[in-house]
Amino acid sequence: MKMDTEKIMNYIEENVSGDAMGAISIFMAVATMFLWNYVARKNDVSTQEGIKKKQANLDKKPIALNPTEQLENIYLRYENEYKGRITKITELYSPDDEKDVYERNYCNEMLLKLLIELDGVDLLSLEGNERKKLRQRRKDIIKVIQNELIKLDSLK
Repeated sequence: MKMDTEKIMNYIEENVSGDAMGAISIFMAVATMFLWNYVARKNDVSTQEGIKKKQANLDKKPIALNPTEQLENIYLRYENEYKGRITKITELYSPDDEKDVYERNYCNEMLLKLLIELDGVDLLSLEGNERKKLRQRRKDIIKVIQNELIKLDSLK
């Protein structure tokens, strides 16, 4: 392989003039610049398209939930995401296992987060019987979550 490059170099030195070498060098530099700009522009376009898609998704406003839907959403999240995990933790918990400790702490934090979300449900705009029912529903959900927190705290 080394001999081939030496032969090529010798051929170029003998048969190609200095002016031609300069022209070839300039041509290679210009071609490299055009390729570089093309690739950079293509990346910019794809990046801009990605940004536009993200902005379109951000421009969509979330649908506002009424207080009943908010309470049920929070309760369903508890049921679907944490109830089974907490049951599993309480059955198999080992304080020496880092994964179990992490899982207990994680569930504890998430349940506290759900309690904070329950506090944020605005029932003041409601009146009469509906307000009483939703206040009772919120209290019931809070009691369920607090009982789970007590279970988790007893594992320490």
